[in-house]
Amino acid sequence: MDLRRIIPTDITVSAIVHLSLLALLLLFSEVHQFGSVTAEPIEVNIVAPQDIPETRATEKQPEPVPTPTPTPLPDFSLLDIKPATPSPAQPAARLRGSEGNTPAAMHRSRASAASSNFEGK
Repeated sequence: MDLRRIIPTDITVSAIVHLSLLALLLLFSEVHQFGSVTAEPIEVNIVAPQDIPETRATEKQPEPVPTPTPTPLPDFSLLDIKPATPSPAQPAARLRGSEGNTPAAMHRSRASAASSNFEGK
């Protein structure tokens, strides 16, 4: 199999197929011209500045535009406060106090509550 003979024939076949599809598309598509529109004349009256009547200032005065009230800004002063650093004794107390929040401690407390409810019946 020689690639020099296959590639040019594939390109040629592809070009023939694409051009034939394009020709069929152009032949079978219906092309309509845009409809012609007759221009209708529009009358325009030119008015000189001297012909414009002067308006009186007492007729209608525009209503004053109310000034918008400013929206209050949020107080971000609490974000600047740094939390106090805990002393070395506090983390140990937190660990002892948080034993009740661990899954094992919660399971034990539920189991003891369930057994006490069972014994009461």
